[in-house]
Amino acid sequence: MSGHIHRCLAHFIYLLVITCVYNAYAWRYDPMYSARNRYVFGGRDPTGFRPQAFFKEGYVDNLVKQRGPDLPFTLLRTYNNTQQTNNIVAYSIYGTRQHYYDGLIHNILAIRDYMPGWTARIYMHDQVPVVYRDQLVDLGATVVTVRDPIVRAGNSAGMFWRFDALTMPGTNVAIYDAENRMDHTQMQEILDFFKSPEAPYMYADRTWPWPRQHVRAGQVMRKKAFNVPFDTAFLQNWPLRGPFGADEYFTTVCIGEQLHRDLLQVPYSMDTHFARTRVPSNLAERCHH
Repeated sequence: MSGHIHRCLAHFIYLLVITCVYNAYAWRYDPMYSARNRYVFGGRDPTGFRPQAFFKEGYVDNLVKQRGPDLPFTLLRTYNNTQQTNNIVAYSIYGTRQHYYDGLIHNILAIRDYMPGWTARIYMHDQVPVVYRDQLVDLGATVVTVRDPIVRAGNSAGMFWRFDALTMPGTNVAIYDAENRMDHTQMQEILDFFKSPEAPYMYADRTWPWPRQHVRAGQVMRKKAFNVPFDTAFLQNWPLRGPFGADEYFTTVCIGEQLHRDLLQVPYSMDTHFARTRVPSNLAERCHH
């Protein structure tokens, strides 16, 4: 009986060690990224941009050199900008997939009903039929039309538009993905962060296996007392917006890496023993100037 217990204990310890080793490896190298790209991201990252951009020496700079810098986007016109609110939740939308509009409509109404003093601000491609724009405006959202020659379904170019809201002076800003239907917990999370005007001045989510100081592009917040280290022109002329995941490369190198840890609040800390360091690039150096 004692021998059986010892064997079971040995097997348990062996499996525990294997699990710990695998999780540590996965945290650093994400061996399932190809599968997640195919089945979770819908194959939107066929070249594996994100892991290569963060961890492959010279990849980002060579990509910009080969492609040439992406053409800039232009902010055209703002609709329903009369509410004069200093608190906004910003989104990007391009195309006409109902899934995203259903999320936006849900969020516009939720913000109106449960977040007094807040307004949805939506950056919309100028090629979207006006019926979609009018619907969002009629619900009370502010809509900013955007001309962007490189935006395509599945790429990240349009995700940069919403970051323009972070440059607005004297404004509390939350950035979210359009399809993310905010619930009471998320809305309370926003309100709680902005209760105090003091540091930390920005909020960012992080996910593995991306590098230290990673900032997930779909959840960023900035208090009005703080100025981000870039302006609208810098955003418009960022030379690499197209590849899927380029927005998170930008938020990581131009927000996460630029802010002292006392200025940036994260819901959890990424263990630096497992998270890798991003490889240097000339593109990232733009954020230092």
